[in-house]
Amino acid sequence: MKILLLLFYFSTSAYGSFIGQDIFLDQDEMKPLKSVPLDYQVIVSDFIQKFSGEVLARGGELKVEFDLKNSRVNAFASRDMGKWKITFLGGLIKHSKMNSEVFTAILCHELGHHIGGAPYKFPDDEVRSWVSVEGQSDYYASNICLKRIFEFQDNQSFLKAIKISPFMKEACEAHTSNESEKYICLRSTYISRELGLFLATLGQGRRGRRGRIPRFDTPDTSQVSSTTIQHPKAQCRLDSYFQGSICEQYYFRLPNEQNCPQRELKYSGSRPLCWYAP
Repeated sequence: MKILLLLFYFSTSAYGSFIGQDIFLDQDEMKPLKSVPLDYQVIVSDFIQKFSGEVLARGGELKVEFDLKNSRVNAFASRDMGKWKITFLGGLIKHSKMNSEVFTAILCHELGHHIGGAPYKFPDDEVRSWVSVEGQSDYYASNICLKRIFEFQDNQSFLKAIKISPFMKEACEAHTSNESEKYICLRSTYISRELGLFLATLGQGRRGRRGRIPRFDTPDTSQVSSTTIQHPKAQCRLDSYFQGSICEQYYFRLPNEQNCPQRELKYSGSRPLCWYAP
């Protein structure tokens, strides 16, 4: 597989992306799409309905855009004249491993850059102060965004068609005994796993060799001395999505250690220390 690497090009208003480097794939590595798949359009319509009010209350207008002619594999968050945009590039949408679950997880990550809260990438920069760091955007995606999307869906029926591991089941049951919330947690955790596999696919392509597949039961045990503002490694990102999924305190965007702070628990739900420094 022939892959070219380029540093991500930031416009004057785009400061949060899905991956740190753009990937360009050959045509045989992409689905031959001429339009945005219908299931993605449905997801976006529901997403706009659920989150546009919160964005409007903060002074913005939420927009989701697609640039199918752009062959770069990436998505990014930007702001332009009151429009708070999430843009998907063609290489990402057409990627052979892209599906509706991964699309939803990325959509929530980009929203996290806009409204995910602290920690921020550029807290002292007047223009860029709104940008949540990459790890927080991952954590917000599963801690709040995915759960709000799934809140009134038939998650029990969805889960019947997929494989749920004992690890996932134990983790979600450790945080709630409510059946409805447990199904939401399991679905969010499942999509987190799907995103981790997708990130591994991208990472293998960038390295040109097979690397370790991120797993729930092999968390990144490294600890940073200061919060990382750039994209963590795939395992660390999976850890963020997983911990956000199982943390039951998802109706609040709280700073620092207030979301599931009990790190000593086996399934803590806390922000991973592989990117976050309390």
